[in-house]
Amino acid sequence: MADFSAHCLEEFSVETESGKLSLQLMEVEDLRRAGLDYAAQKRREPFSLLFEGPESPFLSQKIYPFQHETMGSFELFIVPIGKNENKVQYQVIFN
Repeated sequence: MADFSAHCLEEFSVETESGKLSLQLMEVEDLRRAGLDYAAQKRREPFSLLFEGPESPFLSQKIYPFQHETMGSFELFIVPIGKNENKVQYQVIFN
């Protein structure tokens, strides 16, 4: 979670069938629940990422290769979750 939090509001490049697309990391949210004991929370660090990108091309729910200038290359499973003005919001959950 800390790795992504350090890059909030930065651009990430996503490789799609039609070329590269830029998504902006809008939010990193801690998903640990109050009520779990301390030991359980130390073993798990569930969190979510919220990205925003253009309406077109629309990215369907699946795994995409991501690239970031500092974090390097990695794959994420993204899910479209809604629209905000003329942008599409995508979520990634680590549990």
